[in-house]
Amino acid sequence: MQATTMYGFQSATQINYYLEKNLEAREKELEREAELEEKVPKVKAKSKMSKAEKDQKKQKRQAFQAAKQKSKGLKNSKRWN
Repeated sequence: MQATTMYGFQSATQINYYLEKNLEAREKELEREAELEEKVPKVKAKSKMSKAEKDQKKQKRQAFQAAKQKSKGLKNSKRWN
């Protein structure tokens, strides 16, 4: 019977294989994180926004608030009817 190391490996080749796979997985993870960072929208200070960007943001906010009020009204009407 072969002796195992503390981590359950039976030979140096198994240890090397594990470490090699671990490095590959780490590289893939770093690539994935970089891709996710590229996809995240950049936050801009309000003072740096153009007039069109401010208007677009305002319209989005108003649409969201209107939808929220509508759903809240429906929820309350269901509660009392």
